[in-house]
Amino acid sequence: MVLERPWLLILLAALPVAIWVTALSVTRLSRIRLGLAALLRLIGLTALVLALAGFAIGRDTRPATVFVVDTSDSMLLAERANAHGIIDAFVHAFGADAPVGAVQFGSSTAVLAAPQRLEEAPPLRSDLPGYDSNYEAGILTALGLLDPDAGGQLVLISDGAGAGPGLESAVQTAAARGVPISVIPAAATRGADLVVQAVEVPDIVHSGTALQARVRIASQRRTTARLRLWNGERLISDGPIVVATGTRTYGVQLGGLAPGFHRLRAELLEDADPRLANNVAEAFIRVAEPGRVLTIGETSQVRSALRAADFEVRDVAPSALGGVDLTQFEAVVVSNVPAEAFDPDALEALRAHVAGGRGLVVLGGPDSFAAGDYEGTALDEALPVWSDPTEDTPEPRLALVLVIDRSSSMAEGASEGAAKIDMAIEAAVDAVDLLEEGDILGVMTFDIDSQWVVPPRELTSAADVGAAINRIRGIQMGTSTDLARAMFFARSRLDQVSASVKHVVLLTDGRAHYGDFDGLTRSLRRRDITVSAIAVGQQSDQELLERIAQIGNGRYYYVPDPRSIPRVLTQETLTAGEYAVVEREFQPRMDAPSPVFSGRLAGQELPDLRGYVRTRAKPTAEIVLSSDNNDPILAQWQYGRGRAIAWTSDAGSDWADVWLGWDGFAPFLRQAVQWVSPLTGGVGDSPRVQANQADGVAVIEVDAVDASGRFLNQLETRVTLVGPQGTRQTLTAEQVGPGRYRGSLDGLPPGVYEVLVTQRDDDGTERAASSGLVVPVGAEVGHIAPDHRVLRRAAELTGGVTVESSGDLAALALRGDGGTQLGWAQWLTIALLAFVADIGVRRLVGGPRAIRDRLRERVTSLRAAPGALRRLHWPISRTA
Repeated sequence: MVLERPWLLILLAALPVAIWVTALSVTRLSRIRLGLAALLRLIGLTALVLALAGFAIGRDTRPATVFVVDTSDSMLLAERANAHGIIDAFVHAFGADAPVGAVQFGSSTAVLAAPQRLEEAPPLRSDLPGYDSNYEAGILTALGLLDPDAGGQLVLISDGAGAGPGLESAVQTAAARGVPISVIPAAATRGADLVVQAVEVPDIVHSGTALQARVRIASQRRTTARLRLWNGERLISDGPIVVATGTRTYGVQLGGLAPGFHRLRAELLEDADPRLANNVAEAFIRVAEPGRVLTIGETSQVRSALRAADFEVRDVAPSALGGVDLTQFEAVVVSNVPAEAFDPDALEALRAHVAGGRGLVVLGGPDSFAAGDYEGTALDEALPVWSDPTEDTPEPRLALVLVIDRSSSMAEGASEGAAKIDMAIEAAVDAVDLLEEGDILGVMTFDIDSQWVVPPRELTSAADVGAAINRIRGIQMGTSTDLARAMFFARSRLDQVSASVKHVVLLTDGRAHYGDFDGLTRSLRRRDITVSAIAVGQQSDQELLERIAQIGNGRYYYVPDPRSIPRVLTQETLTAGEYAVVEREFQPRMDAPSPVFSGRLAGQELPDLRGYVRTRAKPTAEIVLSSDNNDPILAQWQYGRGRAIAWTSDAGSDWADVWLGWDGFAPFLRQAVQWVSPLTGGVGDSPRVQANQADGVAVIEVDAVDASGRFLNQLETRVTLVGPQGTRQTLTAEQVGPGRYRGSLDGLPPGVYEVLVTQRDDDGTERAASSGLVVPVGAEVGHIAPDHRVLRRAAELTGGVTVESSGDLAALALRGDGGTQLGWAQWLTIALLAFVADIGVRRLVGGPRAIRDRLRERVTSLRAAPGALRRLHWPISRTA
């Protein structure tokens, strides 16, 4: 039963008056005929009122068309208006013949009209949330409106953005019921759309950290726009940017953020942008309170830098470390303290402190690392470098092989008294004098062939040194050059030598014959043999020799004047033979990016250093700075749950005095301590919180372990989500594994939420932690182009059609009978018949016999009519 205009039923109240008027106007009728006339008048008027009110009973089995309209945020306003216009055009064209319904969906669903005869399209709702596209709910709701016996079709109007498994599932359901889904893809022009895809910031930083937010923007055109960045309700950046075509990232300086939870929101403003829903992206950042730092040793400069950054600093003597409660400190800084100054148990406690999740920074000096006998201690274990730069058996320390070119070109310069070969011989003799007792020396000469002048041997006495020098002075000239052969023989002989440091020095003035020098050099490095190269004169193959030195992890020298050969080779021999402490000036080389050199230090040229302690990087360490001899200067790594940094120069007292005057020294020390310090903001066993959102469901996972890494089970875990307006929602996280707890919440509106976690054990001890969660406005708004492919696929799978324009709506028209429904047309027919009968009753006077006689007279008169016409026709004809 259907009643379209119920308010018109009020006209039924006037029926008694109409019957009374009828009775007064026909008083000549008998009581029986008067009652019959009144009854017919009542039936006719009642049927007329029901027709006007749209009253229908019975079932209309004509197939219906239900429009399913996507009004999520990915749909432009023009596309939504066009969808309403399409429904209205269909209603006016075909609504009189078949029922039409409408369903609207975004992140939720609303029925706009059940299938019925419509005069116009129902208006779309503007209050329906659209931060997501729930295709499945929209289509299933529309299917529920169709009469299973009558059948029908769905018409989906959408851009296809955000379609996923939900659409596929709904399409399969429709296909199983035999209901076709026709589609009308949204077709508004989108080329001008701009999209703010994300705001990229760390989840948590230390107070005082130089920070930059990176805003990722996608565009299909080049334009100028305004980029705003908000911190809560405070505008922190507002300025024009040039938006390039494609996807680009734009940096915005945040300045100093106070400790606490911050909600960041980026907005992009541009006059020609047709859609604003995707011009906003949000993020959160937590700023931790400055931590507490324990300093030991020569740390006056360190203490000043850390206190200026609001760290709470306490200094103790090395001998007092054992009496300190390390759990009160986020990081420990040790500067130039020998191992013997510590109690071994205190060093073990320090190692466990780092492994449990805290930080350690060790600064060098003449009493640190190998020079401070760190080898084999608990401190050495926690560092990213081995304090002993050599292997476990350091003697003999150095195996040096000199490979000298004796080809004919090396005789050049003899007329000036400085032949290249003579300078090379002199340099080799000087190099031998620099070696220490126990070192290994080998000297090879090469031309087209290679020959050992001094086979690799240990120098155990002055006689060994003298014999080697005599052999070197006997080097003779040769012919052409075959460097590859010489390198091969040097590698083969060094394979048989036991030494901590194996080093080859190539000295040549020509161009080598063809050979796989890259492969040879790499094979040397795989055997822990380093290679340096000295190019003599302009005819030398400088490019090849420089590449050999680079691959061989050695040094490259170009010597245009042969008289400089002794000085260069002497310097190289000293460099190769250095052991623990290196004291010479050099500029450290940046090998890897690190938070230690972020912010204002990023890209700055680093000052020179004048010394360091040699160390050896551990396999999983990250080398940030290296010396020109490829020794670690700054190394960092993860140790257990904590972090450690090794700085092999000093804190500015001698070797790093130039750094002490550099305006980046204080930020360098501060950021080094910040990197190793934990960011939990609580005790060492604070819960670890991970919050994620996917498919409309927020999932919060909490990992609970104590300071020694053991799982904490059976804890009462409560999670509170604080929304953008301060609203709070609390849930209980259930234990799902050893030390792991999980809770979920769906239906969260878009925004940034602070996640607060508290855990309580049976003794009443509470542990707390926090994190953040971003619920985006919907994945589909990040799409610049609609996805019509998935829409066409839905039509193909269900037997529907794809209508590309509103002019093709005839393809959607359905045909079918009207069933057994008693509707407005039938009520009008009843009313008409009742009125005709009413007239007949009132006009026919007398009984049945009188009525029969009058009918007979009328028939007789009609039969006489042709004769009368003929008599009339005769005079007319005569006149003509």
